[in-house]
Amino acid sequence: MNTIQKTFNELALNTDILSNLSVNEGETPIPISEPIDTGAQQLLGNYSNTWLTYPPNEVEYLVQTLNEHLENCLEIRQKAQDLEIMAFKETSEQVLQRKISAILMEQLHLFKDNEPKLLGNIVNANIDNNHINGSNSDYWQKLFDKQQQQLELRLADANNKLERLAENGSGNNFVERFDFLKNLFEKDMIEAYCRARAAAVGLKNIYKIDQAVPNITDNGYLDKLVLWARDVTYKLEKKFFNIRETTIAFALNDGSTGAPAAAAPVFDAPRIITLDAFKNSRTNGRFDFSIDEAFFDRPNFKLNKARLKGLDIHIISKDDKQPHEFWRVTAKLPSLKMEIAPGAPQHHYEPKLFIPMATYFAHCPDLNAVPNHREVNNVSPLGDWTLHIEKRSLSSKSETNSDVIDNIIIRMRIAYEKE
Repeated sequence: MNTIQKTFNELALNTDILSNLSVNEGETPIPISEPIDTGAQQLLGNYSNTWLTYPPNEVEYLVQTLNEHLENCLEIRQKAQDLEIMAFKETSEQVLQRKISAILMEQLHLFKDNEPKLLGNIVNANIDNNHINGSNSDYWQKLFDKQQQQLELRLADANNKLERLAENGSGNNFVERFDFLKNLFEKDMIEAYCRARAAAVGLKNIYKIDQAVPNITDNGYLDKLVLWARDVTYKLEKKFFNIRETTIAFALNDGSTGAPAAAAPVFDAPRIITLDAFKNSRTNGRFDFSIDEAFFDRPNFKLNKARLKGLDIHIISKDDKQPHEFWRVTAKLPSLKMEIAPGAPQHHYEPKLFIPMATYFAHCPDLNAVPNHREVNNVSPLGDWTLHIEKRSLSSKSETNSDVIDNIIIRMRIAYEKE
């Protein structure tokens, strides 16, 4: 049994005020009697399976918020340690004062019974024929009464302080304040751990930082997790020195008609869809296409390890005098798979973005005029894509299956590693 719990037990033996805080040997002690980060295995055990609470592709945000939650934990722990110190100081002082008061009370009774005999209890004494004459005095009784009053006042003061320790909502109720801090601490600790697990998967699969989250230990796990987070944060920051971002745009069809998919493109870009294939897809508003590695590996255009960070879609019309129209577009992007642990099911993410107001390119000289840009984090642009455009514009004035939609511009925000 720890020291703080022993002091509460001692107080409970002498007064009923804190009797509810007394525990027997072998039972779970009250929370304030132990460090606030004790019991991590019970707290975090249910979150240590292969299921991830957060998407690992959001690794940058995960690392950022992980550190924020850990900072909260450290701050709360410091406050809890301050409460532990104050609680131990107050309770041990109470135990000491009560023991001293008991000794002093015994001492008073001893003086009361023996001092009159040793020192006499006569005033105005005179000696006559070897006899002491005088009148009896109540001095010793009065002295005893006053000293007893002092001890009773000290005990009453101690009881008042003890009652404040047990009063709900009192600033002196260290136990109640500690319990609240522990609830806050556990919430932040769970969030930090869940973010750490997801971040570790993203760090390994996206940035090749292979550093497993520390195994849970019952004591001192916060320190281990903080040190791990610091380490991976600094490694990620070093990776950022080689990361650049750019915006690229391309037309879905290159204007060629009837050319086979394997034919050379008209311009310096791998063919996505021919004009004929584009018109065929336009009939039902569904455009399927693929982007391969060659797209980002051209003589005048190389992006190493490209990752999507954002997407926007624009319409090109043959008639630039068309009234301002908008289409709703859904974009299904290449799927993302990440290994969580050897032999465990992979994390599988199927990103789908909704572009609510895709409009004519001619109406958007400032490409940020219409807030269509959608964020998508760390998804590879390589693979199979599907765009689905509704059959009519938002105003229903224009049909999708018409020359009003002559082409589609896809605009990507790309993160890549500099060579």
